[in-house]
Amino acid sequence: MIDCIVTTYNSKDTIKNCLKSIPDFILNNPINIVISDDCSEDDTVSISRDILKDRRSIILTSEINVGVGLNRRRAIEQTKSNYIMFLDSDDYIEAIDSQDVECVPNSFADITILSRDIPSRREKQLSFENELQEISKNGDSQIESLLKPIMDQSIILECWGMIFQR
Repeated sequence: MIDCIVTTYNSKDTIKNCLKSIPDFILNNPINIVISDDCSEDDTVSISRDILKDRRSIILTSEINVGVGLNRRRAIEQTKSNYIMFLDSDDYIEAIDSQDVECVPNSFADITILSRDIPSRREKQLSFENELQEISKNGDSQIESLLKPIMDQSIILECWGMIFQR
């Protein structure tokens, strides 16, 4: 199972497209959608409930606005799967075609990159993922070793388009 964490705040104009883009499965892994709403003052939560009524999901709400970082942390603490990914409420997931699926390893590394469809990023992302897989294979999963390739790749400074192993 993969927990897809979506942080929201007054996202009524974008949340529908975001949630509808999330597939039921990614690479044969079922998706659990976790909404972490940061005290929205619009219809974000009710729209989310309507869209997710037949989906595996959790909707967390807060009484005060705490920001995206604490909302992500709260969502992570409420999930149980081995893998998590993040999606902003104004983003969406494009369908994965068979060519992209062939590039993804059968079992997830500590971090798996999914956004390879941008030609200028594809080569660097594949190189980055190969480096992370080598670190994982060597049994060196200390956080410093995993963070070094992330910091060395100036192009990958966001958490979107990646699946993280807890």
